[in-house]
Amino acid sequence: MKVSLRISLALVAILACFSMLVACSGAQPGATSTGSSGSSAEEAVIGDKLTREAKLKMPFWVLLMGCDTRANTTEGEPAEPGTYNLRYSDTIILLHVQPEDHTITLVSIPRDTQAEMDGKVVKINEIMATKGSDAATKNIEDMAGIDIKYTFTTDFARFVDAIDFFGGVDVVSPINMHYTGIVRSTDPYDLTEGENHLDGEGALGFARARKVYAGYQDACRQIQDRQIIQRIIEAGTAGGEDVRDLYAQATMQFTDTNMSEEDLRFYIDLFAENRGQLSFMSGTTPYEGWLMEEYELWMIPYDQAQWEELFTSVENGEDPTKIVPLPEVAPF
Repeated sequence: MKVSLRISLALVAILACFSMLVACSGAQPGATSTGSSGSSAEEAVIGDKLTREAKLKMPFWVLLMGCDTRANTTEGEPAEPGTYNLRYSDTIILLHVQPEDHTITLVSIPRDTQAEMDGKVVKINEIMATKGSDAATKNIEDMAGIDIKYTFTTDFARFVDAIDFFGGVDVVSPINMHYTGIVRSTDPYDLTEGENHLDGEGALGFARARKVYAGYQDACRQIQDRQIIQRIIEAGTAGGEDVRDLYAQATMQFTDTNMSEEDLRFYIDLFAENRGQLSFMSGTTPYEGWLMEEYELWMIPYDQAQWEELFTSVENGEDPTKIVPLPEVAPF
């Protein structure tokens, strides 16, 4: 479940890096809640709205999903907005946002992770393709033992458009890599190890590139996805008030989300006002997999105990890589 960056916190959704980037309602047996940020905090309200003080004290989870639809690309036919909903969510990223201490933790869920749908074992990305985003969100909540407050979903074409709208994105490539575009053109991209500035097409390719790695290819790709999101947030919170308005409006245009533009702008402003204190942590759920012959699928087993440990640690403000270390990045 791809983005110069002066982009907003909200745009985080676009990634989906999607794959970009881009999982049903079938809860995993015995899954328990870790206390789920966003629903357990006492809500101080004025009318039907949370006060600023209440929002600051309420951590919450955000789900980003990037869908692999080829609609409106060089590989697919034109399609109306929203018709990509029933597509594989090949990029899935959870953000745990702690407004009071200005910390954001990003956690990828590999697309090959074992899940359940209607009593059948499937890969987690199939749930979005078969049941839609609501079922995919509920499934992830059950597996992780969390409550997801906001969701953002995008596809290849809108991701590219968003990145181009913001003037591109600066990324650090861990290795030299080569790939081609698929949305507007099939032009080649050659990245050198280190800092690179990418347009939308290049950012999508960077978010999708995995066969350039020697091992744990998809887990290495997901590191790139999370990096794009972090860069977007960092750049977006550096803009002035008029720029923040622009990015909030564009985020609503380039993603499907249940977040109001008012809430989006609140958090953009909050992190912009405190950007000197903004900090990030980044990690992933388990990514070791194998061919499960009984299902005839290559999958990553779902370990409920390890997932619970991981997401509890994130909600406690701890580094997720202490639970699941990142893979070694090496060229193919």
